[in-house]
Amino acid sequence: ELSFRASERKAAHLPLFLEKLSSSSALERYWALQGCLILGKESHPATQSLHKLLADEHSANRTAAAHCLLLLGEKETTLPVLLAELSHDENEYAQQYAMNVFNELGLLEHVSDAWVQKFRSNARRPNYVSRLANKLAKERGL
Repeated sequence: ELSFRASERKAAHLPLFLEKLSSSSALERYWALQGCLILGKESHPATQSLHKLLADEHSANRTAAAHCLLLLGEKETTLPVLLAELSHDENEYAQQYAMNVFNELGLLEHVSDAWVQKFRSNARRPNYVSRLANKLAKERGL
């Protein structure tokens, strides 16, 4: 039910999202975060809870919280969280989600050339992450 509420794009559901952002269930936190993302700037009352979720135990929740806060204009505290997600070599999905946020918000310049070089030349990863790294390398002339 929470996923349906999140996708309805109704600010009236914000109190429910605020409640679920502190749920013991990672899945409930995830869908509450998605609801906040969909609401965009209307999710401003969730700012304090979003900051707490930057340290969530689950990568998807950390990244979604950072994404929400970036939409609310908070770059300084959130960019380091997204950059840290890129360092999870063992978790392609964490990297992919973080790169999608950087890409969507026009923040790819914050991704280091060292990261681009590392993942474009990583032969064991012919996947989305390496393709994006190759694209960035080409654009940057690396």
